[in-house]
Amino acid sequence: MPLPFGEETELLSIARYGGRLVYESEFKDTNLWRAPGPNAVNSSGPESLLASTADELFPAYSPDGSKIAFISGRSGGWEVWVADVDGSNIRQLTNWGFAAHPRWSPDGQQISFSSGRYAIGSGNQEYATVGYNADEAFVVDASGGFPQMISEGGRGAKAPSWSADGRSIYFESGFDECGGAQIWKRNIDTGEEMLLARCGFRPLEGVDGRVYFFDVEGQGISSVPVEGGEIRLELSHGGECRRFFNAWTLWERNLVYLDCQDLAIKMLDLGTRETRVLADVYTDKQISEYLSLDVSPDGQWLIYSRFDGGGSDLMLVDPFE
Repeated sequence: MPLPFGEETELLSIARYGGRLVYESEFKDTNLWRAPGPNAVNSSGPESLLASTADELFPAYSPDGSKIAFISGRSGGWEVWVADVDGSNIRQLTNWGFAAHPRWSPDGQQISFSSGRYAIGSGNQEYATVGYNADEAFVVDASGGFPQMISEGGRGAKAPSWSADGRSIYFESGFDECGGAQIWKRNIDTGEEMLLARCGFRPLEGVDGRVYFFDVEGQGISSVPVEGGEIRLELSHGGECRRFFNAWTLWERNLVYLDCQDLAIKMLDLGTRETRVLADVYTDKQISEYLSLDVSPDGQWLIYSRFDGGGSDLMLVDPFE
């Protein structure tokens, strides 16, 4: 079976008798917090929502706003977890040792994610056939089950997200000389693919029929029509913000993002081009490269990751063979 080793595993020790393994796992404690969103009816201060001594990252509200999918390292490696919107009833959906970028399908029945563990070919796969390679795109039922690969396999498909009709996924693949990836659209049923842009990361479809992505060359967020075409720079915030390419999302006709200059979370109205501050919740010591955020569908809450410290845990694998 896959062992739950994270990236910061050290000092492995195997028991001489009894079939146990213990190891030290260093961690960077990033937790999920929430603050009033753009439609909040109250102005209560930020509050901790989902926390452990490991990473809690990449929050994503379900379409009906009742659930939150997120990545947690509390089991040893990054995995997909789901919780009720208030942070209760936490459930682990994957157990592969690594997963990232969960996104709900439009009907709320499935969650897409990317993982470096896969077997060539899509469909149900046994753990024995699962190996390591470039990240590919998977889906798992929101109620649980074994994930299915929905990308081609062999060349990578990271940070998958859904089209509005649920028939296609967008993803990033490869690595261009500019320092970014290629942005692709793939029909899940037919496998037909279309290259939308280069030099980008993390595509998300907006309600306006455009696909938004972090633009490495434009040093900000750009968009391109869902059927392909001219790329338009929507927000430019300088090269200093490149390490925060996960710290943005879309809400209705707005772009919500972390401004790396003043560390405030802001909202850009894509129609009027007006900007407003949603939350001023970070200090320099609470910043990390994996900052990520989302807004509840009703706009009542803003959920975001925050670096809260670090340390190490002793992890036990029992039984170990």
